Amino acid sequence: MSMRKKYFSLQLKRNIKLYPTILIVTVITMCVLALGVYLIVSETIGTEDNQKIRVGVVGNLEDTTLGVGIEAIKNIDSSRFTIEIREMSRKEAEKALLNGEIHGFMDIPDGFIEGVMRGDNYPATYVVKKGAMNFGSIITGEIADAVSDWVIKSQSSIYSMHSLARDHGITKGMGAKNRQLNMEYIGLVLSRDEIYNIETTGVADDLGIGAYYLCALIVLMLMFWGISCFSIFASKDMPLSKLLASRGIRPMHQVFCEFLSFGAITMITVAIFAAVFSIVLSNVNIVGIEEIGTPGVFDVIVFVLKMLIPVMMICSMHVFVYEAVPNSVGAVLLQFLISVGLGYLCGCFYPNYFFPESIQNMASYLPTGLGFSYLRKCLSDSDTTKELIIMCAYCIAFVTGSGFLRKYKVTGDSQ
Repeated sequence: MSMRKKYFSLQLKRNIKLYPTILIVTVITMCVLALGVYLIVSETIGTEDNQKIRVGVVGNLEDTTLGVGIEAIKNIDSSRFTIEIREMSRKEAEKALLNGEIHGFMDIPDGFIEGVMRGDNYPATYVVKKGAMNFGSIITGEIADAVSDWVIKSQSSIYSMHSLARDHGITKGMGAKNRQLNMEYIGLVLSRDEIYNIETTGVADDLGIGAYYLCALIVLMLMFWGISCFSIFASKDMPLSKLLASRGIRPMHQVFCEFLSFGAITMITVAIFAAVFSIVLSNVNIVGIEEIGTPGVFDVIVFVLKMLIPVMMICSMHVFVYEAVPNSVGAVLLQFLISVGLGYLCGCFYPNYFFPESIQNMASYLPTGLGFSYLRKCLSDSDTTKELIIMCAYCIAFVTGSGFLRKYKVTGDSQ
């Protein structure tokens, strides 16, 4: 057996000896992360209150026409299933908005209806909390824009009809024609559900909220795995590295053997958790993860094989961080900051589509973003070629970088 194979074998035996403690720490970490995911998913799925968007209406609702319109929206229009309208005063609406009880409110000025009927412009104002970028605020803003567009174009059409009629000397029966055109517009608005097709796209890559956060949980587990394996990297024996280098095991080969042995126990851990999860799924119906179904033995094997590249990429990143930071405590702290920071940017805690597009694009090329995207695309049967190529490049770069750092430590300290 060559020296390099013997060194790899010794490293693997050492890692296996430390593995029970590492596995216990990992199980505890996974339980905490799984609890967090469960709370997020359970707060999002299955309750009507969380499905509805709450909007306040401020204005003189004693106006018969306006009051009838609000009641029609609340009781007749299809939007009643997704939007809850609350009538309130300006002071009540501002307080409710600050407390997060509503997503925004529509401030309708006095004389709004009379202005619409005369062709005058008394614009209503839609108010949201400053800096608010949650789902409800975005959706209600889009709805407000659409309603504004409908009102302006309907009003323009009606008064264009009046102008055209006057130009041609038509005055008889204009009241009836006006009512008829109004009713046609109202009918078009109320029947708009028949115009559009609804397509449910999920949170990302056509995945539901449950499957999305399952992928997030896997990525976070791999990121925090570096902290669980602190004992493997805690003792950095430079004299031993120098001795190995003098015996023909170059620093690059040392790092590569350590990386492979670390990756081996990581893959073992992934296989264990995949098997346990498949057993749980076969006995318990977990709401919100319909994309997986009931995985069998073959499915578990395929999943573990698909996880090889992202696992090795993240393992190489852990090796690089521990090699780059000489202090073990500092390395663990950096691992934690990297895990939380990259996890947040890449959408593992909260979907990142609320970030500016530039940040989303940047996050998609970070190691965590690539691994997260790869898992989602595997579940949705999408093409993963781009992610695989970039992850392989990251893996090579991290291992090579770690090798150069080790070489610098071994040769530089002896000069």
